[in-house]
Amino acid sequence: MNHIEIIEAAIEYIEANLTKKLDLDMVAAAVHYSKHHLGRTFSKNLGLTLHDYIQRRQLTEAAKLLVFSEKSILDVALLSGYESQQAFHGAFFSMYKLTPNAYRESEQRKSRLMREGEKAMKFREFFSTKKPVLNGASPLPGKRTYRAG
Repeated sequence: MNHIEIIEAAIEYIEANLTKKLDLDMVAAAVHYSKHHLGRTFSKNLGLTLHDYIQRRQLTEAAKLLVFSEKSILDVALLSGYESQQAFHGAFFSMYKLTPNAYRESEQRKSRLMREGEKAMKFREFFSTKKPVLNGASPLPGKRTYRAG
């Protein structure tokens, strides 16, 4: 196996097991490679340690769960491979500079504002486009259409 194949195998294993508590020993055993060599190869080629990669991926998935699910923060922490809400809270705050709850509220507020903005744009678009003039003929019997002047 060349370096790229080793890294790809490690990433595939990590992605398939993001909900577990992962470490270098587990990943190295899964890809049948020395943990020291895997650690060096991973860091040299990706610019971050295997531990940092795992943590970032788990926290990224946790952030999605916080925004797009109604799961409690404890459930999100456990699903993200953390053994306690406190450990999750510290790691999450370290990466996002917000508590998990503040992140959830902030992202949901942004999502709500975007939806409201899209509705307003459609409303403005509807009323700003020129409507066809029917030249006195109306689609309703007995009604005349007047051209706005």
